[in-house]
Amino acid sequence: MEEATDIQEETREEDAPLDERILFFPEPCIRLAGEECTRCQAVCPAQAISFPESGEPVIDDAACTRCGICIGVCDSFSSSRLTTVDHAHRMVRHAEDGRIYLCCEEDVFEGLDPAGNVIALKCLSSLSPEFIAYILSTGTRIVLCHDLSYCEGCAAGGRFGGKLWQRAFDLAQEWTAREVESADTIPEKVHLAQKMQAPDRRELFTGIIGAAGEVASGEYRKSKSTVVEDFIARREQMRAKLQAPTKAALFLDEESRISARKSRFAKKKLIELAIRNDPAIAQKLAAPGSDEPS
Repeated sequence: MEEATDIQEETREEDAPLDERILFFPEPCIRLAGEECTRCQAVCPAQAISFPESGEPVIDDAACTRCGICIGVCDSFSSSRLTTVDHAHRMVRHAEDGRIYLCCEEDVFEGLDPAGNVIALKCLSSLSPEFIAYILSTGTRIVLCHDLSYCEGCAAGGRFGGKLWQRAFDLAQEWTAREVESADTIPEKVHLAQKMQAPDRRELFTGIIGAAGEVASGEYRKSKSTVVEDFIARREQMRAKLQAPTKAALFLDEESRISARKSRFAKKKLIELAIRNDPAIAQKLAAPGSDEPS
């Protein structure tokens, strides 16, 4: 019995959510290759990044607010909870009717119950142009539900936050020739009781027929089941663990080490995936005067 208890405790520890930290990886850092780059330090609103004598950026975990802006400007930074590439894939999975709504946490007021395809970020500037371009390349529609006035004097985004995300969205739209939409309100979850209060009998009948079709096809069970999503979340968490610079990485097989290393060059991976979805993006990036992915 003691052995079984130990296994259960180990499983619970493995599945438990990680305390999110921002990780630094030296491979993509051009500063360590001799360049005078201080972008990560300049955009950090919490002044949590410093450069000691070694020249390698050091993150003050106590000061860091996990806003993710450094992730948006440089591949040397990533979350310990979710890799950047997995984050992009997750957004696409959460799309409903081919659409996701993006906002910052300040846009979500107390009492608001956002729909499942609403993604609230600490700062929109945590998303790079490559990240946004990949989502658009999948055919997923992006709708911004963000009050620009919040960017003025925002502690989470700092003085660069508003400018960075607007530039990122502009570039992604230019590369993909797809428009990012906007909305004044954040959609909320529609519960069954609300659906049954349809003002029009024809609308109610259509809803019942649609639900019956979902049940018959298995789509209803699939949409309500969290088993697959939980499995994917655990796999994403494991990938985030594998990319963390810990001693545990020494025991990975070679394939896992290569996969973890590649995931650190997230912008390159995402723009490659975007071009695979839409080859025309490559032509726009190759055009004279175009801003190439960083």
